[in-house]
Amino acid sequence: MSKQTVVFDFDGVVHKYSKGWQDGSIYDVPNEGIKETINRLRLNNYEVVIVSTRCNTEEGRMAILTWLFSYGIVVDKVCKEKPPAICYIDDRAICYDPKMNNLYDLIINFKPNQTIYKEINEMDAFNLLLQQSVLKTKFDEVNKKIEEKYPVKENIDIYTKILQEWINSVEKYL
Repeated sequence: MSKQTVVFDFDGVVHKYSKGWQDGSIYDVPNEGIKETINRLRLNNYEVVIVSTRCNTEEGRMAILTWLFSYGIVVDKVCKEKPPAICYIDDRAICYDPKMNNLYDLIINFKPNQTIYKEINEMDAFNLLLQQSVLKTKFDEVNKKIEEKYPVKENIDIYTKILQEWINSVEKYL
């Protein structure tokens, strides 16, 4: 039985490539789980090929091989052109479906994974700040109501009532 080939793009798929092109250097670590996936494919008799435009020069190809070796990633071939394969794994691809009626829109609005993840992380930070702001507002509202209800705080019984009411009020927002 001949081996079936699986082709991986290097930058953005194997090499994390979190900052995009940086003067040609291979600066990042492997993407999470990529080494294990490649190993598993090879153990199951698949041929694993890495493709990259870096392979336009022998120095670029050797840089990839050196990087792969430094991370203990073993592949069958590193080249610049995609050979025939059962599938291609690429961070800059749109999976074509002949029934799609929005291909043009997908193309002109395309964003690579690194850009999408960066936007998600920035949005997550914004949403976290927004959520903290909302909780702070709710916290201030609860405190104001409790202080109006229990104006004297020196008594331990009053402190206990304040604390219990505050906990009950906050639990509504969690």
